[in-house]
Amino acid sequence: MTMSELPGDVVEEILCHVPATSLKRLRCTCKTWNLLLDDARFARKHFEKAARQILILMLTEKLRVCSTNINLHGVPSIGVKGEFSLISSHPSLRIADIDRVFHYDGLLLCTINDYTSLVVWNPCTGQTIQTTVPYKIFSCNFALGSYKDKNSGYNSSYKILCYHYGYNGRKGFSICDIKSNSWRTLDLTLDFEVIWMGHSVSLKGKTYCFAVDKRKGHYGVLLVSFDYTTEIFERICLPFYYSVSSFWITALSVVRDEKLSVLLQSPSKLRIEIWVTNKIDETNVVSSSMFLALDYSKSDIRSGVRFLVDEEKKFVVYWYRKGVVNGENMVHIIEEDNKVRKLDFEATTMSTSSSPLLFTYVPSLVQI
Repeated sequence: MTMSELPGDVVEEILCHVPATSLKRLRCTCKTWNLLLDDARFARKHFEKAARQILILMLTEKLRVCSTNINLHGVPSIGVKGEFSLISSHPSLRIADIDRVFHYDGLLLCTINDYTSLVVWNPCTGQTIQTTVPYKIFSCNFALGSYKDKNSGYNSSYKILCYHYGYNGRKGFSICDIKSNSWRTLDLTLDFEVIWMGHSVSLKGKTYCFAVDKRKGHYGVLLVSFDYTTEIFERICLPFYYSVSSFWITALSVVRDEKLSVLLQSPSKLRIEIWVTNKIDETNVVSSSMFLALDYSKSDIRSGVRFLVDEEKKFVVYWYRKGVVNGENMVHIIEEDNKVRKLDFEATTMSTSSSPLLFTYVPSLVQI
């Protein structure tokens, strides 16, 4: 029996388990399959069932997003494999310069280097949606998340969260529903102050970032999440208490689009700990276990560090830019035995912006 002779629901179930990048090549097979791959319901079903393809992307100083390869055999290395091109909506159809990039749900939220535009882009399907921002982009941080839209059969729809901070000290949050492409100010009364919003991550419809507790007598660092359905922030407990008065290092990462990972300096300040949560969904209570601990004196980790966790191969990659002008891009690979291998990724290769230099990307067929 050939594929064309199988019932439609059986074909759909088979295709749900084919990787997204392979499905992209099957569009020309027949009109029926092409229509199926454009169906939002199938895209969501595929995203939930297909095996995760984990790519590592990099934003270069040439303001391009490139795929990379991390090699741990012999002499460790990081190589650039190919460039992802984003066509700007500008009449000249020039290749857009990407200043910052944020990944969620197979989509990339890109700030374009003209200080006015945001683009939500699915590199796997080529779909893009562009929006302008009511603030200067250089004074904003952005995140992307999703909510279940009851008007479209509870399929996922997407919103952009903007945290803006002006020179006059005024701070606030605005949000844009991509379907309506309109911005509105959020009226939020918070008993904490969000910090490092530019280092936030999104997972399962929520954006996670760190904050400082403003309640009298507390003054600790905590993890908070923003829910795009209710449009409110919620507190999440860290593995241990962090006092604002002490020196601390924190960072966030997402593991396989399923788990949240937190990098923390332990209260004793003698080691860096990386914790990984349980697989997060809409109902799970977030709990975490320690994945790796590293002697602080050997780690050379600083505030603003970026890191990736590979649970299967049991290693962590972290990096930071050492020095603002002509600085070294130090990449560290920590393996299961806590052995640290260091790479100096040439400054001319990496982006000098505050955006993530390396980040994981999971291709998907989701519709914007």
